[in-house]
Amino acid sequence: MTSSENPWAEVFTQPQQKRTDGIIPFFTEQAKMLSGASNGRVKGVFSPTFDVNRTLSPALETISSMSKIIQHAASASVADLTPKVDLLNANDLYKKNDYCFEIRSNRYRFRLFTIEFNPSYPAIMTVDRGVCNDLATIYDRYKFEEADSCNITIQDDEDLDSVFNQLLKSEKLIYICNRLMNETDEMA
Repeated sequence: MTSSENPWAEVFTQPQQKRTDGIIPFFTEQAKMLSGASNGRVKGVFSPTFDVNRTLSPALETISSMSKIIQHAASASVADLTPKVDLLNANDLYKKNDYCFEIRSNRYRFRLFTIEFNPSYPAIMTVDRGVCNDLATIYDRYKFEEADSCNITIQDDEDLDSVFNQLLKSEKLIYICNRLMNETDEMA
């Protein structure tokens, strides 16, 4: 079991996969551009899915608050037994992200997709079923059985840009954006 070579040296020579650092800035910018294109009448929201879901359900927010209180109380009794160290947990560097992109007006919201990703590609985008069905007539990539989710595997930043631009060709998406844009005119 003794070897003269350091096995850890190989870890530092391995090629790293393509990083997902650009996903959040890309969709944050898309959300801003949607608002700009509609003069603020239609808004894009790109946020952690948990946060968006919590704002949609006050009960979830209450449960989340209670959970934090319980966690704090439980950790207080353990804190006395563990030494205090100012090191950050490296697991946080490789955490899974779960975000959603919604299109909203003053009265409506439409979840276009959710996207789950680690620090490295691939990422998995789950697209709205109607949008997916629209795109299946144009692109084979969006053909799924009705019982299956429309999970699109995104390989890199270029693929992300390509998929997003394809989503913008959906009849359902175009219809919803235009209806939300004209919503204020209809209410007047």
